[in-house]
Amino acid sequence: MKNNKIMICMLMLFTMLFVGVSSFATEGNNVAKIGETEYLTLTDAIEAVQDGETITLMSDAEGGFDVGNSTGTAPKKFILDMAGYTLDIKEPVGSTNTVTNGVRVLANSELTIKNGTINASSEKVKVVVANYGTMVLEDMKVNSGVNTLYTINNRGNLTLKGNTAVESSKAGGNVAITNDPYDYIYENTNAVLNIEDETVTVGNILVERYGNSQNSGVPEINISAGTIEKIQDDGNTAIEFVGNITGGKYSNPVDSKFLNENNLVEAKNINEEAETYSYYATVADAMKDAGNSVVIKDLSLTEEQTKYTVVLDYGYDDIKQEIIVGENAKIILPELTREKYTFKGWEEALETYEGNAEYTVTGDIAFMATWKAVSTGGGSTTDEPDEPAQEVWENPFEDLKDDDWFYDAVKFAHENSLFKGVTEKKFGAETAMTRGMMITVLYRLAGAEEKDTATFDDVDKDMYYSNAIAWAAKLEIVNGVGDNKFEPDREITREEMATMMARYIKKMEIDVTGSEEEYVAYEDEKEISSFATEAIKDMQKFGLMEGKDDNKFDPKGNSKRCEVATLLMRFVNMLEEK
Repeated sequence: MKNNKIMICMLMLFTMLFVGVSSFATEGNNVAKIGETEYLTLTDAIEAVQDGETITLMSDAEGGFDVGNSTGTAPKKFILDMAGYTLDIKEPVGSTNTVTNGVRVLANSELTIKNGTINASSEKVKVVVANYGTMVLEDMKVNSGVNTLYTINNRGNLTLKGNTAVESSKAGGNVAITNDPYDYIYENTNAVLNIEDETVTVGNILVERYGNSQNSGVPEINISAGTIEKIQDDGNTAIEFVGNITGGKYSNPVDSKFLNENNLVEAKNINEEAETYSYYATVADAMKDAGNSVVIKDLSLTEEQTKYTVVLDYGYDDIKQEIIVGENAKIILPELTREKYTFKGWEEALETYEGNAEYTVTGDIAFMATWKAVSTGGGSTTDEPDEPAQEVWENPFEDLKDDDWFYDAVKFAHENSLFKGVTEKKFGAETAMTRGMMITVLYRLAGAEEKDTATFDDVDKDMYYSNAIAWAAKLEIVNGVGDNKFEPDREITREEMATMMARYIKKMEIDVTGSEEEYVAYEDEKEISSFATEAIKDMQKFGLMEGKDDNKFDPKGNSKRCEVATLLMRFVNMLEEK
């Protein structure tokens, strides 16, 4: 009897010790909690959680889990706060014979997972996250397993927020997210993917359109931000889809069918690391936001529509914007800023535009940004220099060499905005001057600002020379060539240039004292037209134009751009000396 009592006491003591140790060990190894109640496993917490409650991880966890059931009759709605911990899928879940999923959110269930990482170390895991309900991933990192076909298979409503990153699968189709309506129990259920935060990063997104026998739902893509590798479909067309991409950056171009119908402007950003693509509502938005070295394209244009390319060369560091738009599209030439420089404007072959000027595109065109370096004179640069700003001319023309006889003349004409290049990097010194070009140069030289419309039948009011020709005709510097025509695009002859210059001097009432030496007649004097005789004499007398070899003036010969530049430099220098 005594021995029995001793045994009973020992058993009671052992039980107390065991219970106490077990309780302590369990408490120290609990994985999750709901409020103040702790649970040994995450599965235990999920079984206990009530709608609207939050499960918080207390340490790293293992194993997969289901939320709700496959028929949608026992839904759960809760938040899983991983608190910086990791869930490792070592034992996947799933339906009979398809136990290959890590986390499954089933029909009518709602789950938000935030602040953690999901890994799949088990080789059995084919899908890390499968969503058939409503799911939000916020500040989450979802990684592929070694045999994962789809990192996330979305068949419900999935939203990615915050610093969420979903990598592409390491097996199968290299897919981060597959988006397809489920072909089994659920009816009229769309597969909806939502990304709204710039900090979200996703690998490849696959839109599946293979068709459903029971579900009439469609895949829907709503992306307004984030960084995405690629969006593609499965090549099927059995069901429709909703493409509503309005933003984000992509490593590959996005097919326009996935874009919102009001966001059909693509900007390809070219940088040292890799190309990225972004999408905008307007060309203006793309020019403002997409960066400097970009190719901007209006994807709304059909193959039949005429397309033109506008190049904006910033003039330093090989920065360019190339803009492909339709005929008569209007673009705003941006106002630029650059440290230690003042932006002067945009130059094309024959015109200069201020920043924020509107330009109507009627053909391919290249603009070059022009700058004025701001210096104090002592070499240092300030926003408000103590001494007058000094302009440093940098030769932008590949075909202009330091030893060209006309180098100084071209430099003078270009830095005083009298001349542009025929392209952004070519001056075209030997190119013949046209009548429209010549009048435009005189218009600039006079500092004229009149915006009248030329009345000649062959002068288009939208051409760069229209205002200049109207101004010159009003002052009777030009009279046209007869039949109310001006022939602005015809190459100007030397006698026409002399006549325009002489009339310009007279009409502008410029005091030019000529040489006292007598006029020396040219050998080809008889070939000079009567309207140009006195003008050519004045040009020789003023020292502005000379004859060619063998004392010939060559009145019907064309005037080259380098010759006009030289004429203008001589003229301005002569005035400055007086």
